[in-house]
Amino acid sequence: DGAYVRTQIELDGTLHQLFNFQVDGSASVAGNLAASGNISMSASKRIKGWTQSRTLNVESPGAAENLTFFYTPKALTLTDCTAVLVGGTSPSVTFQISYGSTRSAAGTNLWSSSQVCNSTGSGTAHNDFSNSSIPAGSWIWFKTSVSNGSPSQISVFLEYAEA
Repeated sequence: DGAYVRTQIELDGTLHQLFNFQVDGSASVAGNLAASGNISMSASKRIKGWTQSRTLNVESPGAAENLTFFYTPKALTLTDCTAVLVGGTSPSVTFQISYGSTRSAAGTNLWSSSQVCNSTGSGTAHNDFSNSSIPAGSWIWFKTSVSNGSPSQISVFLEYAEA
């Protein structure tokens, strides 16, 4: 079903795969692959497996942050959330990410319980979503309820695909 597209490039005799994805339904792909690397592509359907990401950085996170992350006009399926802290002494931040059609309501939480980040290294994955499907026309926001150890920053990475 559909077409498969694979893009590779050869550098110094080594073949490198740049991306590989499937087009769902009919699509037209036109491209001029030359030494300059010009590629043009258009598709009449969404592309399965194509992910995007956003990162929210909060300086000196407190225990009552309530910050807009982003707005999505399209339905999304979350695939990853990773958080990491910078600075502080044995820091930890308890957080939740919510979504809804308006910021004036409570919204729907991504997890059934708030998440705790205490990693100052490579980050902690928080991928056990209770609600990973975000409808089109939603605001996504970040809330904290606890901040200990005076972290100077929390970075929260979200990866998603169009649903």
